[in-house]
Amino acid sequence: MLGIERVSIFEDIDPQYQVVKYALENCDERLTSYAFYINALLAYRLRISGEEFWSNFAEYLTRNCKSIENFYQVVDLVGNFTSRFNNYAYYQKIKRLNKLRYCMDVNDVIDRGDIQELAKRTAECLNSSVESKTVVFSVKMVYYVHKARGKRIILPFELPIPVDKRVAFVTYTSGLIESNANDVVSLLFRKPNVVRKVWLMVSLKSNIPSLNIDAVIWYFGKFSQYRDAGKVLKLIDSTLYEILGKNVIEALVNELFYVFT
Repeated sequence: MLGIERVSIFEDIDPQYQVVKYALENCDERLTSYAFYINALLAYRLRISGEEFWSNFAEYLTRNCKSIENFYQVVDLVGNFTSRFNNYAYYQKIKRLNKLRYCMDVNDVIDRGDIQELAKRTAECLNSSVESKTVVFSVKMVYYVHKARGKRIILPFELPIPVDKRVAFVTYTSGLIESNANDVVSLLFRKPNVVRKVWLMVSLKSNIPSLNIDAVIWYFGKFSQYRDAGKVLKLIDSTLYEILGKNVIEALVNELFYVFT
């Protein structure tokens, strides 16, 4: 129903994309790519909302980017930010960060915007799965940097949606997965492979990569405290109504909040 062009509108208003654009106004493009890529690999078990976390990071980066010149210095910058603003499970995150110091071959891949290869090399570097949330999220942030610079990159269908609680919530409310569990969202969050497969099917049927669809799901996932599609309709940004039209928005909400309609 949406198509890739309309999905791109949700990317344009994504707070994470907006802070990427803000950082690029003040910092070198290559260093900005490195910074958002690296920080995304540590963006888990946060003490604050994702929106606030990335806003804080963009501010921190713009205050300090003039003093950094290479990948190693970006690693140090992210380490300093982590110690101050992302220190839950701190030593686990720093251990992961230190692994990146020995994976300098990701530099060229980031610069080229080869998303599939970057995901592969990142997973190898961290001894992780190429489907893990932080790996796919890190390459999505690189995609956002290139997008903000007007570079068109086609995201690979092979890379799955990064499964967080917002995505798990919409997976349930859309009726894509049925369950009688008391806490379906927590259950789905613990079974990311199930969620990935569901959105892969949606991706293939709609001909829109899962990583693009993620912007739509993440936007509506912020309404997880509501159990009323009518309430959600009232909270949607007026900009979306102006661009997409009332009929499209209503149809989309009815699909994504199917179990509450």
